[in-house]
Amino acid sequence: MTQLRVIDSGLRGARANMAFGAALVSGRRRGTSPDTLRFFRFPPTVLIGRHQSLTAEVDLSRADGVELARRLTGGGAVYIDPRQICWEVVMAARAPLPEMTAHVCEAVASGLERLGVAARFRPGNDIEVAGRKICGTAGYAEDGIMLLHGTLLIDADIARMADVLTPPADKLARHGAGGVAERVTSLRAILGQVPSFEAVKDAVTNGMASLGFTPYAGEIASPEEQDAAQLLAGPLGGEHFLETGDLDAD
Repeated sequence: MTQLRVIDSGLRGARANMAFGAALVSGRRRGTSPDTLRFFRFPPTVLIGRHQSLTAEVDLSRADGVELARRLTGGGAVYIDPRQICWEVVMAARAPLPEMTAHVCEAVASGLERLGVAARFRPGNDIEVAGRKICGTAGYAEDGIMLLHGTLLIDADIARMADVLTPPADKLARHGAGGVAERVTSLRAILGQVPSFEAVKDAVTNGMASLGFTPYAGEIASPEEQDAAQLLAGPLGGEHFLETGDLDAD
């Protein structure tokens, strides 16, 4: 059985969260960080994918009070607030990214069954309940290390989400939805109550154990925080990367 460190980095700014994930990848590549499952939360935030256009995905006129950040991973734009929880696995890649994504998402879906949620993985990167997305994921693999993260909707403000995001109509149509509100759901909507963060974290952690991991409660190392701070102070935390997706700032 492979050990899997489980940490919770708490509520951080959007770009700080992205920098911390990148720091875990760097640490895992160097061998100073172990395979890790991280839980984390955001203030009201829109995260866009690495290759998306900010102005095409977000109604900036309605985004007052919302932090904006670009991920190093691909995928679509998401709106997150502190009532949701995100998870992220950083580990040695055992297979190509699409295969790893399927394995991890199936494991998370199986963990959610402990909460009474009939979740299923939908290729390529969503976890759904009755055809509606409850968790979108995105990831990348580089130099044998994989990062995959997901946003699990616990008590989503879907009206605010629909207000800020402007996904292309053809993307929604592929899922048989006329708008954001028809595409997503939440644990609250499914269960009729809001489960605790601890219950959700336990469910996801138990799901990951089904992949052959032995999870253990770990601590964040000082070098990881230092690396994250350096990355945040560099191009990853800057406006140029947000606007263009280019880490080579002028």
